[in-house]
Amino acid sequence: MRLLFIGYVIPNEFCNMYKGCSIAGNKMQLGILKGLKKYFGNNIDIITIPAMAPFPQFKKIFVIPAKVPLIENMEAQFVPFINIPFFKQITQIIFSIFYACLWAIKNGNEKEKVIFCFNSYPNVAIAAIVLKKFFGCKIICLFADPPIDVISRKGIAKLAWNLFEKTAERSIKQFDGIVVLNRLAALDYAPEIPYIVVDGGFDPDDYAVDIVNDEVLHKRKDKIIMFSGMLIEYNGIMTLIEAFKLINDSSCKLWIFGDGPLRDYVINESKKDSRIMYKGMVSNKEIIMYQRLADILVNPRLTGNNVSKYTFPSKLIEYMLSGTPVITTKISGITEDYYPYLFFFDKETPEEFAKKITEVLNIDLYKRRKKGLATKEFIIRNKSWDFQCKRIVEFILGIILYKRGGYK
Repeated sequence: MRLLFIGYVIPNEFCNMYKGCSIAGNKMQLGILKGLKKYFGNNIDIITIPAMAPFPQFKKIFVIPAKVPLIENMEAQFVPFINIPFFKQITQIIFSIFYACLWAIKNGNEKEKVIFCFNSYPNVAIAAIVLKKFFGCKIICLFADPPIDVISRKGIAKLAWNLFEKTAERSIKQFDGIVVLNRLAALDYAPEIPYIVVDGGFDPDDYAVDIVNDEVLHKRKDKIIMFSGMLIEYNGIMTLIEAFKLINDSSCKLWIFGDGPLRDYVINESKKDSRIMYKGMVSNKEIIMYQRLADILVNPRLTGNNVSKYTFPSKLIEYMLSGTPVITTKISGITEDYYPYLFFFDKETPEEFAKKITEVLNIDLYKRRKKGLATKEFIIRNKSWDFQCKRIVEFILGIILYKRGGYK
C-alpha cells in the first residue's frame, strides 16, 4: 500500500515567514506525517500547497515548484501557483491535480493506493476525488476545519466564499472515510460516511524538558493567568479581559499571546490596565516555556458558534501537557474522559469567568500542581501522534477491507 498526503504543510521555520500560515494546523500536519511515517516508512509521499496570504499581503506573486525537506528523511512537493486572488485558487487546483495524477501513474503497479487529505477544501479535495474516479484510489479526509466563515465579507468576496463553502461541503461526501476532531462534524457534514474521532495529538520531542520546579512558583509573588491563540471573538478573549478587570488583585497578571482581528483591542486594553500584558507572537518553544511558568492557563472559547461546535482547540492538548492547571469552557469536543483533569467555567460571562479564576487561584499550590501533573500524564498516555496515527492507520485498513467486502 502506498499513501499520498495532500495538504498545506510547510517546514516549521517557514511559519513565521509566510503570513497566513496556521501554526496549529501546520503542527498537526507535521505531527501526523511523522506518526504515519512509522507505519508506512518510505511508502508515503507528500504534495503540499504552501499556506500563505495572497498578494499584496504576502509579497510573492509566483510560487514555483520545489522539493522541500519537512522532517528527517521526508520531503514534500510544493505545488506552484499564482498568488493573486481567484488565480491562486484556480492554479492551485490545476497543479495539485497534475502532481497527484503524476503520482498515481508512477505508482500504477501498487495494489492499494490511498490519498489522505488535510481538509476538504477544493484546492486539495478535487485532486483526491479525481484520483478516486480515474485511478481507483481510496480517499480519506482529515476534516479538521469545516468550511465555517469567521470573517465578515461583502460583494465578490462573499460570493467567492459561498462557492468555496458549497464545494467543500459537497467534496466531503465523496470521501471513503473521514477523520474528525469532533464527532458532530461527521454527523452533520457527512452522516453516511465511516469516521473516526481523533481530537488532536502531540509530538513528544516538543515536550522533552521537565516542567517548572514548584520552588520557583512559591518564591514568585505574581499570579499569572495565560491565554495563547488567535485573537478573535469566538475565542472569548473579550470576555476574558472583561473578567480580568473584575479581579481586584494587583498581583494578578494576564499574559496574552497571539495575533488576529482583535489584536488592536488587546493592545488598547493593555494600555489601560498595566496588569494585562500583550506578548504578541513568539515561537512554539517559547509558548511551551511560558505555559509552564503560568499559574493558570485559560481556554475561554465561547460555545455558541459553529467553530466551537465542530472543532477541537489544539491548544487545549498543548495546555494540558504543561502541567499547569487549565480552566476551559465546556465546548462540545471535550469528551467525558477529559472531565477529571480540567476546571470548567460554569457560565460564559465576565462575572463567572472571574469567579472561577479566583477560585482556582485560591487552591493550594501543591493541589493545583498535583492535578496539573495528572492532566499531563493523561495526555501523554492517550494523545501522542504515535498513538493517534496507529488508530488512523487501523481506520484506513478497515476502509480498504470494507471496500473489498471483507470488513464488517
